[in-house]
Amino acid sequence: MLKINDLFQKVNKLYPEQDISLSTSLLTWAKDPDWAQELEDLIKPCGLELNSFINILETQNTDLSQKDKKIFSQAISKGIKGDPLAAALLLALSEIPQHPLTQEFVRNGLDLQCLKFSLENIETTKSILMTIIDEVERTMPFLHLYGRNLTELAKQGEFDDLYPREKELQQLILVLMKTQKGNAIITGSAGTGKTALVELFARAIVKGLVPNQLINSTVFEISISKLISGTIYRGQFEERIEKLISELKSNPSAILFIDEMHLLWGAGRTSNSAMDASNILKPFLARGEIKMIGATTTEEYHRYIVQDKALDRRFETIPLEAPSGDLLLNLVSVMAHGFEKQSKIIISDKIVEKAIQLTDKYIPHRSQPDKSINLLDLAVAKTQMMQETQIEEKTLMNLLADQTGQPISEIDDQDQTNLLGMEDRIKKKIIGQDHAVEKVLQSIIYRRQISFSSDQRNLGTFLFAGPTGVGKTELGRILTDEFYGNKNRLLHIDLAEYTHQATLSRLLGAAPGLIGYENPGLLADFLHENGSGVIIFDEIEKAHSDIRDALLGILDNGRVRAANGELMSTRGCIIVVTTNVLTQDDLISTGYGFVGMREKKSVKIILKNYFPAEFLGRFDELILFNNLSQNDLIKIIDLRIDEILLQFKSQGYEVEFNRKELTEITLTNLDGYGARAVKRTIEQFFLQPLAVQMLSSKKLLWQIQN
Repeated sequence: MLKINDLFQKVNKLYPEQDISLSTSLLTWAKDPDWAQELEDLIKPCGLELNSFINILETQNTDLSQKDKKIFSQAISKGIKGDPLAAALLLALSEIPQHPLTQEFVRNGLDLQCLKFSLENIETTKSILMTIIDEVERTMPFLHLYGRNLTELAKQGEFDDLYPREKELQQLILVLMKTQKGNAIITGSAGTGKTALVELFARAIVKGLVPNQLINSTVFEISISKLISGTIYRGQFEERIEKLISELKSNPSAILFIDEMHLLWGAGRTSNSAMDASNILKPFLARGEIKMIGATTTEEYHRYIVQDKALDRRFETIPLEAPSGDLLLNLVSVMAHGFEKQSKIIISDKIVEKAIQLTDKYIPHRSQPDKSINLLDLAVAKTQMMQETQIEEKTLMNLLADQTGQPISEIDDQDQTNLLGMEDRIKKKIIGQDHAVEKVLQSIIYRRQISFSSDQRNLGTFLFAGPTGVGKTELGRILTDEFYGNKNRLLHIDLAEYTHQATLSRLLGAAPGLIGYENPGLLADFLHENGSGVIIFDEIEKAHSDIRDALLGILDNGRVRAANGELMSTRGCIIVVTTNVLTQDDLISTGYGFVGMREKKSVKIILKNYFPAEFLGRFDELILFNNLSQNDLIKIIDLRIDEILLQFKSQGYEVEFNRKELTEITLTNLDGYGARAVKRTIEQFFLQPLAVQMLSSKKLLWQIQN
């Protein structure tokens, strides 16, 4: 229920120039979409509609009166073990029948006795609930009240379906056997099996697969959100933490497990005190009086735990990488077997392998085994809905298509037709660069469609070299439409804005402790939101060398580590790096055109004058774009004119003009900037003169301006 403090904070925001008065407080309550229903439930059964309540308040004086102060004082004093409820304002008001507001409410139908009875019941109920909570906390073992006994669950067979991860399990056991600071924190991406590792440890205890020092251990998982829930008065959360510590100290065989451990940092902290749950636990962890296992993502570990050096050094870190190969197959197969037993749906080994293959390919930004298990779980549900008995590959692909927003299928006749037609479609838009288009598509289609190609690389990594305005960036934009079908799946990074070392943080986020650390960075944001797409790094020669170094991992392995420690995948992406660095002499010496096998060596030699060999060697293809001829530019101008005419036609305009004259004036004013200047020049000499005519007529006449 709404508390007075929350209400007053909202009033201060809405009426910053006024003192908080009773009228403004009640009006804020009545108009807030999240709080109004609670108010209406109080007054409507007693005869007063919410609209009438609001109308009365809007006609009243909003200044703070002595009567208001008295009501505020009475309402605040009614708080039971903490913050009073906003309903106490109404209760205090109902006890002053001579107050102008009370009189107006009664005049409009409010039954004052009904309201008082309802409000007094709220305070009584609140008091009873607090008494029940206190009694439960006093009589029930704390670890059972706010947690779950993983060892007991393991005895009941809850974790029998988990596939063992021996290496990481032995690491965890080794840390817990330490005499000093025998506490572990498991880090890794979401979905890699951090909680499952602790459940495996509980199962190992039950089966007697741990050393004698740990054979009698009991693992309790405590929920931080449960500890915080219901702590409505100051000091109650700290009291619960102290009870937790006391119970752990009295039970030396107990091992505390806290998932989402970063929530300890700041939990229970107030504006008047820096004391939080982590600070309360530190001395007991340091002295070895309690043993603890924590789990959190790599990102949250660096954001919170690493910042608190005193907390961090009391733990041994166990990094948990996403499984692969036979381990991943076994992990997912065991879970699939569990799904089969529960649902009676058949999940073949082929389907398990296909789920892993598809999720690796189309959901690169999420971790295994979680993404494969989730896909199989969805497939089981979908198969049950269709009243079938066996999961089919088509079901997996349809579900993935819904998740990713992109079509997913094996090569069939329709796909082949689409891919073959793609080359012609792109060549009609990218003029004079046929060799570049052909080689880019060959490389991408190979990686996209051939299942035995490496899954450790991007869909394609290309260095587009050539003069400005020849279609390098535009080809990247068109690839976005063709392969991803959504213009939002394009990230265009103008590296002219990344000339300083500090600008790296704009891409990957700031390092821990620096301003802006909470912001993930442009590249990290794009990968979190989309997972895959086209990423264009435009004009690489203008970027700081640190930016280029950061690209090495992306180009080579399809992975990049953000400043917060999170490892992100670009393996579903097409990476395009462009450069205008080649001079006219360089272009003449290479002979223009696509750099084939015999020519690639000579272009590499020239590019080595500008870029390190380790950088150039990481691209799938080095592609040299032609300098556009006049005929090429005329074709580009014609394309742009046709696009504009279609737009005019769709809006009901007719345009009379001389195409030859418009083409000539456009060619004359390109100023050596190639195709890039075509759009700007046509706007200047064609669209702008027509704009005034569009205000008064649907028939437009274009003539050369003198």
